[in-house]
Amino acid sequence: MLKGLLNDSGHRATMDSWTSNPKVQTKRADLVKKKIQKLISDGPSLLQVVSDFDGTLSRSHFEGRTIKSSFCVVENDPRVISILSAEALEAYRLMNEKYVAIEVDPSLTREEKFPHMVKWWTDSYATLVKAGIQDEHLRDIARRGEILLRCRTPDMLKLLEANDIPCLVFSAGIGEIVSYTLTHNQVLLSNVKVISNYFKFTDTANGTKAQAPEQLVHTYNKNAEHPIAKEYFSRKEVQLRRNVILLGDNLGDAHMIDRAPFIVQGPSNGCPNEVQFNDIHGGSSSYSTVLRIGFLNSKIEDRLSSFLEHFDIVLLDDQTMNVPFEIFKAITAV
Repeated sequence: MLKGLLNDSGHRATMDSWTSNPKVQTKRADLVKKKIQKLISDGPSLLQVVSDFDGTLSRSHFEGRTIKSSFCVVENDPRVISILSAEALEAYRLMNEKYVAIEVDPSLTREEKFPHMVKWWTDSYATLVKAGIQDEHLRDIARRGEILLRCRTPDMLKLLEANDIPCLVFSAGIGEIVSYTLTHNQVLLSNVKVISNYFKFTDTANGTKAQAPEQLVHTYNKNAEHPIAKEYFSRKEVQLRRNVILLGDNLGDAHMIDRAPFIVQGPSNGCPNEVQFNDIHGGSSSYSTVLRIGFLNSKIEDRLSSFLEHFDIVLLDDQTMNVPFEIFKAITAV
């Protein structure tokens, strides 16, 4: 797919093979080419990766069946269903239907969506706590392997580890399912950090009780100002890496590195911007490169235009990690 990505003496990166691939879309091919050239030229030592999980590292469908998100596999677990009444289950279904439509509605701004996402996440976790969810339940769900990683996701994560490239998995899903799924696939590696929604389990006289996460991560607060992410992005070893490849499957994901302490928006260029990197060794600044890759898994015609405004590369219902993997191969070949 990216056989045209070359790393010769001039660090040239071509995208000839993309132009004939209908699954690969970009608004500014010239800018994307320059970004990839810069990433290759700078090499792996200046690179970090920030990725969503559900629908990004994982597939959205496989062989005609939908691959559930980390929330959905828990919501549909027989033990959860058996505890909730029919009325509660129907109310939960209608709630999800309502808020999914809001989450993906391209006519609504992030600010308009924000309070709805808070309400959705809060009520969802309250329902799961009421159902008596346990850590061992979550481990069992992950072991069943209902969440399938994209083809070449494991290869990509292993390549990043081999080249000491840190990878933040920034998920608004259920943290235990994300971590246990990565563990089940043997890719919760030394370079991988997961920031997500983890239950707090407390032993009581009546058994172990779950509590909802205190600092919820939802679709539209998933950025460097989230308290947990702020600590991660403040680490010196992370700040030293001025280039970022960002992977996501919804518009909120495009903002996962917004407000990171070492990033300042550069001048507008009509497309997802180059950003400015504040050199922590002396205060000088130079431009770094952020390449945003979006996986558009559904409602393609309705959402493509907005995706192209937020992501440098948009992959249309591509259930593989081939494009990012080939880019990483080119960068690490330097």
